[in-house]
Amino acid sequence: MVNYKKIGEKIAKKRIELNMTQDQLAEKLETSASYISNIENAVYGISFERLVEIAKVLNLSYDYLLNDELEGNLKIEGNIREINRLINDLSKENQSKAFVYIENFLNTMKKLENN
Repeated sequence: MVNYKKIGEKIAKKRIELNMTQDQLAEKLETSASYISNIENAVYGISFERLVEIAKVLNLSYDYLLNDELEGNLKIEGNIREINRLINDLSKENQSKAFVYIENFLNTMKKLENN
């Protein structure tokens, strides 16, 4: 899930470092200062296209703005690879058992989240 609050904080921090007002940033992006305020305060989300535009104006990389999201996704992918490696090290019979255990565990976790 995208953390719009963190993205907004990073945008505001860089804008302030550049001694730029919300009005000035809005002008460069051909939008309103209230839009910039809403982005910085995470009132609503931001499209990827607009994120790239803001990053260019502020001389930032879009991946810096999304860094928390990217790190989270990389960690999940690493965990999935590790689980896959552990399962592949098992015999075929135990792989099937592991799958059933994992499936049951995940179904239980979903039920607990919904309560």
